[in-house]
Amino acid sequence: MGIPLTRKVSQKSESINYFDEFISTEIQQLLYEKAKKIYQKNINKDDDPHSNFELGRINHYGFGNTKKDLYKALEYYEVAAKENHPAAQYLLCNIHTDEAIRSSKNINRKDLLKMQVDNYLKSASQSKNYCNAAEEFWKLYQTTRKWQERVQYVVHQSIDRVKKSSYSHADELGEFYNQLGYLTYVLGPVDHDLDAEQCFVMAGRLSNAAAFWNIANLIDDSNNNDARQNNNSHINNSTDNSTPHVRDYEFTYKAAVAGHHEAQFRLAIDNHYNEEVGKERECKKAYDYLLKSSKYSFSSTLYYLGLFHLCGMGNTPQNYTTAIEYFEQAVVSADYVGGIGCKSASICLGFMHEKGWGVEVNYTTASHYLATAAELQHDEACIRLAKLIEKDKIKSKEKKDAIPFYDMICQSTNLEASCYANYRLGKLYMNHYQHLQVDKDKHLEYLQNFLTIAEDQLQYKSPRVCYHLGIIHQHGYGNIEMDHVKASDFYQITISQAEKYYRYIPIYYSKKARKRLEKLKTVKPDCFDSSNKDIHVNIDD
Repeated sequence: MGIPLTRKVSQKSESINYFDEFISTEIQQLLYEKAKKIYQKNINKDDDPHSNFELGRINHYGFGNTKKDLYKALEYYEVAAKENHPAAQYLLCNIHTDEAIRSSKNINRKDLLKMQVDNYLKSASQSKNYCNAAEEFWKLYQTTRKWQERVQYVVHQSIDRVKKSSYSHADELGEFYNQLGYLTYVLGPVDHDLDAEQCFVMAGRLSNAAAFWNIANLIDDSNNNDARQNNNSHINNSTDNSTPHVRDYEFTYKAAVAGHHEAQFRLAIDNHYNEEVGKERECKKAYDYLLKSSKYSFSSTLYYLGLFHLCGMGNTPQNYTTAIEYFEQAVVSADYVGGIGCKSASICLGFMHEKGWGVEVNYTTASHYLATAAELQHDEACIRLAKLIEKDKIKSKEKKDAIPFYDMICQSTNLEASCYANYRLGKLYMNHYQHLQVDKDKHLEYLQNFLTIAEDQLQYKSPRVCYHLGIIHQHGYGNIEMDHVKASDFYQITISQAEKYYRYIPIYYSKKARKRLEKLKTVKPDCFDSSNKDIHVNIDD
């Protein structure tokens, strides 16, 4: 699976055993094989650094049905690292901790330390979000004397290099300035003539893309009080009268134009991405930046590109096949630190296989993707997996097996998800099923929980919340009196709200609401009498 760089248990739900039985090794292997073909094609075309990195990662950890091969991984990492790929530089150091690899390369511990410091610095100075290099660089510096000595040597070496700039090429000098700026920012003042921002500005003048990105992040850190205020007091005392947001955008834009792939991603998502209908022109800019960013095809980038094609955003033609291709690659790709690509792409694939969007309906495949996302703590995926069980779509499970999944989400801080989980449990305890008895008290308790949360969520006019409020009033569930007029109102709100945005789940509920309204129109006027509780609409709730 495409969790940032390796599959870390700490990033999964504590309830991992709930989901493992649904996850298919065969599907995972198939996705990795598809991805490998894409990467190999890219390498054959232009020796693409990111594809080399991904193939290195697959061989490094033995993902899919690929056997673990550290020597192959090393070859791929070396090619990518030579092209300054930050995640490859980081994992290149990781793989050299293997004694057999060091012996084959005749690398002693002193050489290893030099390699680690140099490559961690190259990686971390490009961004803290490509991998864990920045975090580990600082941790090792704080705890290891030999690291401190080596880093201090690099600091003095960098100062010497920038002061003898006539001996360096512009791009090389730009990298030196950027790295010195990063070291100054992390360690504090290292030279009375240079501070972090001055180094980054000099690097930017030499067309170093990472330097612009570092300035943007340095400003953000200052505004969030996360920076070391004493070391960066010049930022707060700046005579620049532009607002922090404008200045941050300015340097993010400069970094993106200069080719920094994370800056392109952030510019797309933070500044131009807009799901609102009528904002297509602005959203198209986001799509264009995402395409540029996909040169480093991290999972989150692929997920958003897939979402454009799933929903037809930004004047992008809706194309389920293209969306699935992006989502499938996203599931098995590395991601930014803290990225959402794998779990978000997984729930999209789960939903599409459940509903038959662009593929044949396949509940086994749907449950695999939903479990993959749920394992990564995606509440919506957990609910949809539970609903497949509740609706008897997974033959090895009984309806009662859905209850632990719903209960899990009832406690979620995601109130819309919690609201829906309470609704589903209220429905479950309303009817008699095999191995599950009617429990009126629980039925009323969960529906009341739903209504309490729904009342709070009404301010946001969530299409799904409004849709289920419509159902409750249509049928008179719980202690609510049947009221088809109110039900109709809620269905109308569902439709009108869903039409404002390019969002696939609200659009789905909008279509369901339209069907219910059509059914209600065919009901005789006397059927709107609240005393009549025999009206049922044969649509999946």
